[in-house]
Amino acid sequence: MGYGSINGFRASVASVFYWYDLEKEEQTDLRIHPFCFMDANSFYEQKQTPGEALDEMKHYYNLCRSVDGTLITIWHNNFLGSAKMFDIWAAAYRQFIAQVQQ
Repeated sequence: MGYGSINGFRASVASVFYWYDLEKEEQTDLRIHPFCFMDANSFYEQKQTPGEALDEMKHYYNLCRSVDGTLITIWHNNFLGSAKMFDIWAAAYRQFIAQVQQ
């Protein structure tokens, strides 16, 4: 679960939770995995540079760590592929992975 036009925590949490059925007033077996960052939001909607997107990912990473949450990001194949238009974006993603693995 996440936003399709802006990055952030749509469910206001950084950990898996079970969907709650309001009509039946009961928790279901459906597990929701919230994401807080999507490459397309940064590029198309927020008009960010790869550097700004990298800073935003680091911000969400630090937030998730502070609450023992799980950082879930969504990256589309064209951003990580061989398209010249997205070369710098793939490099920013690799830089992010390298920094969080330290």
